[in-house]
Amino acid sequence: MYPNRPIWAEVDLRAIRDNFFALRERVGRAVKIMAVVKSDAYGHGKLEVAQALNPYADWFGVSFVDEGVELRQAGFDQPILSLVTPLPDELDAVIRYRLTPVLSDAALAGHLSERLKRMGWLGAYRRDFDVHVKVDTGMGRLGVWYSEAPEIVAEIEAAEGVHVSGLLTHFPLADGEDKTYVREQLRRFDQVCRKVEEKGISPEFYHAANSAAIADVPESYLDMVRPGLALYGSYSSPHVTRNLGIRTAIALRARIATVKTLPAGTTISYGRRHRLERDTPIGVLPLGYADGWRRSLCDRAEVLVRGQRRPIIGAICMDMCMVSLEGLGEVAPGEVVTLLGRDYSGEKIEVEEVAGWMDTIPYEVTCGLSERVPRHYLRLE
Repeated sequence: MYPNRPIWAEVDLRAIRDNFFALRERVGRAVKIMAVVKSDAYGHGKLEVAQALNPYADWFGVSFVDEGVELRQAGFDQPILSLVTPLPDELDAVIRYRLTPVLSDAALAGHLSERLKRMGWLGAYRRDFDVHVKVDTGMGRLGVWYSEAPEIVAEIEAAEGVHVSGLLTHFPLADGEDKTYVREQLRRFDQVCRKVEEKGISPEFYHAANSAAIADVPESYLDMVRPGLALYGSYSSPHVTRNLGIRTAIALRARIATVKTLPAGTTISYGRRHRLERDTPIGVLPLGYADGWRRSLCDRAEVLVRGQRRPIIGAICMDMCMVSLEGLGEVAPGEVVTLLGRDYSGEKIEVEEVAGWMDTIPYEVTCGLSERVPRHYLRLE
């Protein structure tokens, strides 16, 4: 049965679950796993992915408060880390839905303390509210700069009703060929953790490892790891060791809208960028850059038709793109074409390959699939 639209993404929830198990085997039972489902689970669907991982994930990781609220409202009870520091006016929702915020300064801890008092948290729960503090060891983004971190962590811990239950950092180059900077960051982070403990503060969790670090930097596992891309079966760069035993969990498919043979010399699509060298059968696919199939794929990408690779030709339009059907014999409208993932024949186009055609990273390929691409879920059995 085909979805209602002639384009769709198939999401294999069993693959995501199996990827989780592979990561569990990699890091060991003693290390907690935070399943990162931010950005709608990298385009795979956060509620469906969370449900598939619900019996197994120790934590869920999201970017924004509203993503965490949606998980709570759907009934998920695991700890949920909101990775982007919340604004003061988001703290009520953080408290009400028991999210764990990532803080980067003592002022926000003061705002949180005030909200906890006004909302009666201390009287109702008789325990402090958990927060994690991000330490910037060289990412240059969110977090307290590592040389200032021990003092600021102490200030946050001193805020009434607030408890620093975790410290985290993040790597900008874990997927690089040279891991020297990653290990320097770990050294800085370890120094911060030791100084924080010397101040009498004992966080329950220290965590740093993303998917690339899980593959290549086992000393970064600490108390918890935060896999994102690996859960969905991809590696972020050619420099990451393919050692995790994961497989791609998504496939993008389309049904051919129309087929016609055009004579040699005909130009294809906007800008007349592609000229046919001979009479060629052309299939029009009903998807384009509005669906996330970007114009940078023009005359670079391939698709699978009947298990054989065929090139996309000419400029990709907002709603359509064209593919050469040369050498396939008679092809009828309605036949299924695979643009990403495993074809029904067993052939496949990996996310990393599409990323190379786009001149981007695998994250952007799946996150970029727009909402108008229906997700069809292959359920767990």
